[in-house]
This record gives sequence, C-alpha cells and structure tokens, in this order.
Amino acid sequence: MGLFDRFKKQDCEICGKEVGMFGYKKLEDGEICKDCVKLLSPWFEDRRHATVAQIKEQIAYREQNAKEQENFTISRKIGDEEYFMYIEEVNGVPTRFFVTSRSDYKAENPDIISFKDVASCVTDIQVRDEEIKQKNAEGQMVSCNPRRYKHHHDFFIKMEIRNNPYFDNIKFRINGSCITLETVGDIGGGFGGAALAGLFQGVGLSTAGVQTHSYRNSSENRRYEECRMICQKIEQAVEDGKRGAAAPAQTANEQDPVMALFAKIPSAQKEELDLLLKAICDLTLFRPDYREIQEKAAKAISDRQLELFAMRTNGQANAAATPQAPSGPKFCPNCGAPYEGGKFCQSCGSKLG
Repeated sequence: MGLFDRFKKQDCEICGKEVGMFGYKKLEDGEICKDCVKLLSPWFEDRRHATVAQIKEQIAYREQNAKEQENFTISRKIGDEEYFMYIEEVNGVPTRFFVTSRSDYKAENPDIISFKDVASCVTDIQVRDEEIKQKNAEGQMVSCNPRRYKHHHDFFIKMEIRNNPYFDNIKFRINGSCITLETVGDIGGGFGGAALAGLFQGVGLSTAGVQTHSYRNSSENRRYEECRMICQKIEQAVEDGKRGAAAPAQTANEQDPVMALFAKIPSAQKEELDLLLKAICDLTLFRPDYREIQEKAAKAISDRQLELFAMRTNGQANAAATPQAPSGPKFCPNCGAPYEGGKFCQSCGSKLG
C-alpha cells in the first residue's frame, strides 16, 4: 500500500458505506464504520481482534436483543446517579436485567442478561487519600494538628458473566461525581480485636476497616451511604436471581446492623458497653443523622450502666443484710468429743481437720 493509499476512502465491511480514513475503525480483517460500531454491545471491548464475520454475528445478536427489549417488563430500578440497573421479575423473583446510564435506554439497546448467567457480583470501592495541609509562618506547607485528610471514593459494581460470546464481565460506576469525605485524626487504624469481633457475630458485619475518624460534610456522607446501599441492593438482587427465589423478609435488625447493635445493649455487661458505643459511632459516621443516633446510643448505654450499678449495689446490700446462721458445737472425728478450737482434740489428742 502506497503512502497516499492510506487517505483513500474505504468501504465499511458491514453496511458497505464509503467512509474516509477518520470515519472507520479497524477489525482483524477489515474496516467498520463508526455508525456500525455503535450497534455493538457497550460491554464489547475486543473489536480490533474480531473478524468481519464475528461482527456480523454480533450485530444479529444485538438486533434480537432489541426485539427482547420490547418484551422486557421493568419490575424495579436500582440506581440514583450514574448507571441504573433495570430488573424484570416473575412472581417476585428476579429473572433478567440490563444496565445503562441513559434515560432513553432503548436507543442504546443495552444487553439483557439472565441472572442465572452471573457468575459473581462484587462491590469495588476505589479510594484515593489526600492529606490537607496548611501554610505555617514561614510559608511552608505543613500538616494540620490534628491531621486532616480528604478521601475520594468511587463505587463500582463488577460482574462476571457466563454464556455470552461477546463479553465475560461488566463493570459500571454507581456514583456520578467523586464522593469526597474529610476526616480528622490518624488515617487508617481504628479499634477492633477479638472483643469487638464477638459483638459483631450474628449481625453480618466485619471489623475490617472500622475507623474512629470524625467525618465531615453531611451531604457527601449521605451520598456515600446511598451508594453503599445501592451496591447492597444490586448484590442482593443478583443473589436472589441466581437461586431463583425472592429474598426472605428481613427483620428490622437484619435490615439495619446499627439496630442489631442497639438490641445488644439491654443485656450487655460493663466491659462490653464501651465497645458497643464505639461500634455504633463508627457505623453511623456516613449517615446524615449520625449525631442523633450516637446521642441515643450514649443515653441507652448510660441507662444500662446505671442499671448494672444498681444491681451490684443491691446485691451487696442483700448480702450484708442476710443473717449468719449461728455456729454449733464441733466434734472430733476420731472420738466424737466436742471441741471449740485448736489443732488437736483435748480428749484423744487426734489432729483436727
């Protein structure tokens, strides 16, 4: 091919339209115009290694997918900012879904996926930490005291897909713009240990990543909590769809792990109360009503401490008020003679126990 042959117009191998050098994309064995590229799956990433025949097969699959869109009944939608998951249910059981960021989703023709074909579904929270610094008297940028940080969060859902020849995984973002939280105190660390892990048993929580920072900016806290809940709902929908059953009704404590910790307070012992308060404070850091919940927890724990103190005081008082039974005479185990004290019997000389 000569130098100027590169500037010649090419024919799209799919639709036959003539396009210039900047109007087509390369395939393994030909070219495809940009309009035909738009017909491919948004999850398809291996175009340059695909043959013309494979692309034609995919476009046929996509045409059939568009027909299925007409028969798709939206039962519910999960999402708030960026991508949305549209779910079809039969008798309350999730069966199929598609994911799109467009409100006119039919124009995009998003791939309809069976929940049975989802091999895995995980939440991927990507965090970038940045220390906030200030100028000192000499004009140098130094750390604040106490240190302050910004934590930039992005929420993603990652799924592995089976039985689709054009893509085997999808990844989509839950939040639109980055969620930035500000903390005061040391980065990382936190509290935990075996004692705290025991408190979390039966609540479905892990002590990993439990922090003791003070988080600021209530609107960003709210966005963080909303995105976290969206990811949980998506994971639950996938789990329900894979096992072919609707999720069992949850109790209030199962729905909200903070309430499960509150339920432990009335029976908690003194050494557990501080850990419970710390756990509740940490779990509510991102909630807009965190202050109200933490004050309620402090009040409940204070009441429990007073209750334990009263029980302990009453127990000591009862023990002091209990009359002691008068001691009767003691007898030698060898000869049976009575004795009042000493190490040896005064009658037979045997050693007394």
